[in-house]
Amino acid sequence: MRFCTAATSTQLPETRELAAALQRVHPGAPRLQALVIGRHADDEPFDVLEPAALELPGWAEIVQDASLDELVDRVRPLLLRHLLRRHDEPVVLLAPWVEVTGPLDALTDALGRAALALVPRAPEGLPADGLIPGATEIGYWGQYDPGCLAVRPGSDAQAILGWWEERAAQGDRPGSLLGSIRAAFTDLVAVVEDRGIDVSGWNLHARRLSRAADGTLLASGRPLALFNFEGFRADRPYWLRDAFTRVRVLDDPLLAELCAERARRLLEHGWVPPRAMELMRERLSNGVVYNEHLKRLHARALASGFDIPDLSTEEGTQALMTYARAKVNDLVADGVSRYLHDVY
Repeated sequence: MRFCTAATSTQLPETRELAAALQRVHPGAPRLQALVIGRHADDEPFDVLEPAALELPGWAEIVQDASLDELVDRVRPLLLRHLLRRHDEPVVLLAPWVEVTGPLDALTDALGRAALALVPRAPEGLPADGLIPGATEIGYWGQYDPGCLAVRPGSDAQAILGWWEERAAQGDRPGSLLGSIRAAFTDLVAVVEDRGIDVSGWNLHARRLSRAADGTLLASGRPLALFNFEGFRADRPYWLRDAFTRVRVLDDPLLAELCAERARRLLEHGWVPPRAMELMRERLSNGVVYNEHLKRLHARALASGFDIPDLSTEEGTQALMTYARAKVNDLVADGVSRYLHDVY
């Protein structure tokens, strides 16, 4: 069993913790394979895969019109196909924001004869109580979690991943796309039913946390193996995720303990507050509006290996401006910059 993830450079602290957790829980497994879009250290605790060096099919087209988050979503099936072609064993894809606390054999055990194993976000259902998440959110984000799944080698998996790539290229959202995959490949898709996997704000209302006599943390009586911390910030461990109102961390001592420990580990791995988030929604350090064209060029630059530091700094802003002002290529008329080419 191999583990992989896809992340941007801002998610490196989460990716480092994921790698460390996997080594704690699965010490005999190969190192985490992490496809990183953007800058990273030379001594990361995982094997770094860079999109530009992998020669992923279709990657050149993807980077032309995708944002950073969209690049991560689009690269997942490409990454899985890449690894399956090189390793004759199941591959588990995990988002960088999950915390692995126990063995994940249930993911690969669920495969059986299936080619793909999916994990539902809220199999117990969501109450119609006006709290979030509810029916609207599950309808938008999808029933299945794209950040926790497993595939096994074979032509069936390659067919599913190829279909995934095509639908993602058409703009399907990752979560809803997985539901479409299950409908289209019913006999090839298994659903993981272990309530100790992918515990999150989507399902904690139905999965009571407790401790076994030996200290093991349980969810619905099952050993907690994976907790989904998507949207979590280490500087506010009292809150699981923006807009999620159903589960309150401070109402559950075990959840509060889990969140505090997550925050501590992220800070140890270099997590800093996303100070550039508000800036990146409006203006760069030189006052230029960070519009959709610059967002696409930013993602394209990182995906192609161009070094762009934090955009909240003058160095990062200047690097992005240099990239945007550069001539597109020899096939485009003189004087046409990357920015103008993206606009027109």
